[in-house]
Amino acid sequence: MGSAMVQLLQQCGYHVTVIAHRHREPIDAAVARGATEEKTPGGVAANSDIVMLCVDPSDAVESVMLGPDGVI
Repeated sequence: MGSAMVQLLQQCGYHVTVIAHRHREPIDAAVARGATEEKTPGGVAANSDIVMLCVDPSDAVESVMLGPDGVI
């Protein structure tokens, strides 16, 4: 689902910064289309005006947002 969102945003002309969760293939495809890859959620937040998550379950969301290198 996240890779489809990224692809649509890129097709609409937006620059996207991504971070891998489990699979490299969608990240590599997004980077090949011009996305920037960051290593931590905090890195994504530092280089973004808007942060969108496609993460499940709730504890993973909390980790991405509040973890040591989290968005917040």
